[in-house]
Amino acid sequence: MSKRNLPSTPPPMPDEVFTWENFSSYIAGFFGLDEDEFFHLESSIGSHCRINLESDLFSGSYAFYEFRDDLRMLVIDGQFGHPVEMRITDGDWIRFNFALSITLDMGVVGANAVNLESPSWRIVDHPPGTVVVETPPAGAEERWVTVICKNALIERITGRSKDDLPEFLRTVTAEQHQSSVYRDFHIRSRLLAITSDIITTPVESPIYIPYMEARATELLCLALDELLDPISLSSAPTVEDPVERGKLEAAHAYIRDNYRSSPTIVEIARHAGLNRNSLYYGFKRRWGVNVSEFLQSLKLEEAHRLLLQSPHSVNEIAEMVGFKHQSNLTTAFRKKYGLTPSRLRRETR
Repeated sequence: MSKRNLPSTPPPMPDEVFTWENFSSYIAGFFGLDEDEFFHLESSIGSHCRINLESDLFSGSYAFYEFRDDLRMLVIDGQFGHPVEMRITDGDWIRFNFALSITLDMGVVGANAVNLESPSWRIVDHPPGTVVVETPPAGAEERWVTVICKNALIERITGRSKDDLPEFLRTVTAEQHQSSVYRDFHIRSRLLAITSDIITTPVESPIYIPYMEARATELLCLALDELLDPISLSSAPTVEDPVERGKLEAAHAYIRDNYRSSPTIVEIARHAGLNRNSLYYGFKRRWGVNVSEFLQSLKLEEAHRLLLQSPHSVNEIAEMVGFKHQSNLTTAFRKKYGLTPSRLRRETR
């Protein structure tokens, strides 16, 4: 899907409030788009709506999934060029947010703001009718997944009634509460891996909608499992040292900028100022995948894009994204997407 170019000046704050029911109209109004510019997919499992944007205002993608009446998902992968304000009301939805990278001020109108950091996950729930102003700053990388659900789904997944849930979850699922509920948690490697997969998997056909529903449900189940296990939750490790975090982010950026040349672990570690062990274990802890897996995923995502959008041959694409041989691309591509590059091209043209 080609990217939509936008004007570089920030838009005025829209009068409309995002409600989890109006994704297309809200995002269209916010960025000055027509709703027919969005990419849509439908299946018996649910629907997928996405817009790719490229401008000084925002570069990246917004994607929204409606799976059923009690489960939805928002995926953001991009960067704002200007600070903006978005107004959101949750109604009777409960938010579970999982972030690879997030910098966001969340403030209830008339109350103090909460600054979110990453990598982490969190639960957010506001009384019905509460309007929250969320402000992503300019230049910050936003890569996160929000799964929203209704109270009844939490009861079905946990197999417990509201009265049998831990105190914190009882507060979250209470039908009437007068104050906002917010709690931040360290994100474990399994949650990181699933979050990364949701963000990076190209969704180009309806068959991916049930796959994304399964991944969203998996995130929700693992998060709830942590909340039901106070011993596990209390023993969660703390977020890494800020200096190490900066070095890991430098390594992450270096790989994204240079993946076509297949940099080695030694080269990446030297660039970031880390030793090999700190890079390997720190990268895995933070993003849920090791360096080699991340490098491979970038190559395959670019190969997938080129197969759909360029006239280059499979052999040329393999060379362009950093595979030594076409057969290496074919093997890795089939493992990730379930079909060969040639078959993907035949079926989409």
